[in-house]
Amino acid sequence: MSEVTKPPIAKKELKKLEIHGVGRDDYYFWLRFKENQEVIDYLTAENDYTKEKTKHLNAFTEELFLEMKNRIKEDDESVPYKYKDYYYYDKDVKGKEYKIYCRKHQNLDAEEEVLLDLNELAKDFEYYKLRTFKISPNQKFLAYSVDTTGYEKFFINIKDLETNETYSPGIENIGWNFEWGDDSTIFYNVRDEAQRPYMLKRHILGDLPERDVVIFEEHDIERRVSVWKSRDHKFLFMKSESTLSSEIRFLDLNKPLGKFKIFYPREEEHEYIISHKDDYFYVVTNSENSTNFRLIRTPVENIGKENWEEILAHNRDVRVQYIEPFEQFMVIYKREEGLPKVDIFYEINDERNHSIDFPESVYSVWRGNNHEYTSEFYRLNYTSLVTPK
Repeated sequence: MSEVTKPPIAKKELKKLEIHGVGRDDYYFWLRFKENQEVIDYLTAENDYTKEKTKHLNAFTEELFLEMKNRIKEDDESVPYKYKDYYYYDKDVKGKEYKIYCRKHQNLDAEEEVLLDLNELAKDFEYYKLRTFKISPNQKFLAYSVDTTGYEKFFINIKDLETNETYSPGIENIGWNFEWGDDSTIFYNVRDEAQRPYMLKRHILGDLPERDVVIFEEHDIERRVSVWKSRDHKFLFMKSESTLSSEIRFLDLNKPLGKFKIFYPREEEHEYIISHKDDYFYVVTNSENSTNFRLIRTPVENIGKENWEEILAHNRDVRVQYIEPFEQFMVIYKREEGLPKVDIFYEINDERNHSIDFPESVYSVWRGNNHEYTSEFYRLNYTSLVTPK
């Protein structure tokens, strides 16, 4: 590369914008179009200039890289988690850049089955990022989302784990997430030109993606759409949310081709999130001026607000963040005095209810892989400045 002595100067090209009634001049709006050749040329020039001006640090950069690499265990496996009949895990192999995803049937001494080798899948791409990895309820299919551009543009591939064949074509332009309905149905969100997840579609295994049915479309540009499944896999939830408002619909997965029902209509400054356990929906909500949120439940068959039963009252000093229901208990994540707190909850006034004690005064904790709804154990991640993850 020839020596670059002067930094590249981005041209100015006036673009008048108006947002919320306020006008402004943007001279660099043209740089938003990442696939435009003029933008690519400018970014290449910026990178070349940076490389030239920092080339005296190359040896030191390599030294730091090797030092950090030597501290990494290159042959490593994640802690396996059980889901129905299999134990799932991923592993790193020395000399390979990407992870390999595997499972074993019934016990950890069984023969290893490789589900995805990202090293093989990434061979034909300059960039390869796995976003989401989900096994179908019958464990015969794998759906996974991938970005091969670096621009967070994901598509879904579906693999038959019995034949090792991948359905073609994949599902393109998906949003952040997707969920299996039953064994042959996938629900996924779609992004618009502004990369906003705004639509929910249903895909039936074996159909062409262009035949996928639109389940919901959000026309309010301030809102985005997401989808998830209850921990007991009985309900699918779809949320349309803005910064300060939520609206959630639910679908009984015994009827995956049925219609979603609204749990509670959207209201300004009302945020909520739903889970399901036994015959109840459990809801973390900021209704009734609960700025730190509270926990209520309501019968699935009678979801009207008059049937809401308070489980955990609002506390001005403790924020309720989210819950994870299991068959025999529930895990409640809170935040108090800036630190995460974790409660194990069985029922109101149950003597078994307790908080998990952590040994250090400053730490981080978050949920681990807990796929078995019937589990009597709960896995979480804990780390601090002196306690590695």
